[in-house]
Amino acid sequence: MATALSEQINPPEAEAALLRQRVALLEQQTRELTALHAVASAASQVSDLDELLSQALDAVLEAAPIPELRPMGGVFLVDHATGQMSLAALRGLHPDFVAQERCVRLGECLCGLVGQSGQPRVSRNSASDPQHQGHCTRGEAYGQIVAPLLARGRTVGVLFLFLRPDFPPDPAYVELATVIGQQLGVAVEEAQLYRQLQATVTQLQTTGTKLSEQNARLERTNSELRVAYELALAMQSSADLTDVQERLLSLITAELGYERALLAMADHHELVLSGWICSTSGPGGHLQRIPHTTRLLLELSSGPLIEAMRTGQPVAVNDGRPPTSDPQINSWLGLGSYMVLPMVLRQQPLGVLVIDNPHSGRAMNDADLALLSNINQQASVVLGGVQLCIDRAQRLAVEDERSRIAMEVHDSISQQLYGLTYSIDACVELLPEHADEVREQLIQLLPQAQQANAALRRAIFDLWPDELDHERFVAELRGYLESIAPGRAMQVHQQVDRGFDDLPTVVRKQFYRIAQEALNNVVKHALARRVKLTLVVSAQAARMRIADDGCGFDPREGAAAQTEGKHFGLTSMRERAEALGGQIQLDSALGQGTIITVTLPLNC
Repeated sequence: MATALSEQINPPEAEAALLRQRVALLEQQTRELTALHAVASAASQVSDLDELLSQALDAVLEAAPIPELRPMGGVFLVDHATGQMSLAALRGLHPDFVAQERCVRLGECLCGLVGQSGQPRVSRNSASDPQHQGHCTRGEAYGQIVAPLLARGRTVGVLFLFLRPDFPPDPAYVELATVIGQQLGVAVEEAQLYRQLQATVTQLQTTGTKLSEQNARLERTNSELRVAYELALAMQSSADLTDVQERLLSLITAELGYERALLAMADHHELVLSGWICSTSGPGGHLQRIPHTTRLLLELSSGPLIEAMRTGQPVAVNDGRPPTSDPQINSWLGLGSYMVLPMVLRQQPLGVLVIDNPHSGRAMNDADLALLSNINQQASVVLGGVQLCIDRAQRLAVEDERSRIAMEVHDSISQQLYGLTYSIDACVELLPEHADEVREQLIQLLPQAQQANAALRRAIFDLWPDELDHERFVAELRGYLESIAPGRAMQVHQQVDRGFDDLPTVVRKQFYRIAQEALNNVVKHALARRVKLTLVVSAQAARMRIADDGCGFDPREGAAAQTEGKHFGLTSMRERAEALGGQIQLDSALGQGTIITVTLPLNC
């Protein structure tokens, strides 16, 4: 009875042992769950991969319910592309071990085998385990649990934990390490994806910034091309220099976005900058021209505008320096931070372009300099081309008028004067000896008519345009001969070098005047049937030779006649040649014709 009562009061020993096992299992599961929770908590709170591995490793070493666990361990990350693993996190490891195990190939040592197979492994003693061959540290033995970090069936890393040697770990501990490895594997993959995403976002941001910069450059280039196109159209469609200037300034403010653009043109005759035009942007933007009397003297003024004009280089001003030494112009311009660009074509200054931003105060930079320099070069070509066209048209109009007047005088008055002098000379020869009074009057009229004829010829030649080329030289001399010797059967051969066209204008004119005088002498005195004119140009001098087959004369008598003023033509030819540093050689003899050689140097 007592025995039965004792069995009812005290549970059987077997049931007590079973209860203890259940309690221990619950405690173990609680510790495992605590460890898993600690790892999960560390993984969920950190997105940076390095920080994630560091905190997760701390959580495992602190919370894992493994009695044999030492506060030592680490994590390798696998690079399948290179077949290697790199040490990404570590705790409590000796520096020699870290240096030796920093990088491990898949399949080498215990960790490499786990990384290759994706299966956990256990080592009781590193000193005797062949899996550790070639990978020991300081001769100290240790045990290890190595678990793969798995994500979607793929090994992304390896977790290795150090144990005391020769203590066989419980299979539950291995299973716990495997579960932790799987949990860490998913977190590692997510962190790697996040890192890749961050790198992609950064790359996209960088690419977006570059694209924005490229787009801005393309927009500037497009604006520059539009301005160049509009300037080309202006050059083709407008012959008005002011219209082209105004279109240029409007394009700079409207297309390129600068707040103000000013332009002044150089007058090389008076050495001034004048004709100022201003264009502004914005709602109240307009074109403005200051009085033409506002002129800046190039020789007596100073400042950035004059500096740019003299050097031919742009000048950027950001320190508020006044643009000129003229207070009136400085007051009207009101410049603070601005850029001055000289307009030059073929080393010839055309004017000056000034750009600034008076409303925003934005200073000019290198990008502005590059853009505005390109626009300024194109504008210089356009304005210079229009100016050249205008100058050429004006010059041609003047030359046409001079040619018309010269031809009218030559065809009417000159012919009449020559006929008058010829007739007076003939009358003097035909008068009977007793008509002394009439003869005396005619003799007085003859030199006056000759002088008037000579002066008129000089005036006609001075009216001729500068474009006296070799073809016109030949044609004009032929026409001149026909006018002074109408009906005369005289052969004239002219051979003029094309280099005549490159001679200075004054040299070409003097050759023509000397040739006129020489041919006039041939007609009046030589009684020649043939005349040959040759003009040759070399690098040092130009030489003209006029030869006739006339009666010739004694050079000594000719020299005496020049001294007495009886041969004005020879004297005039010599004076013209000597005025240009040249000389005339006269070769003649009675009955053997005459040769006149004129040599003019080209370095005078």
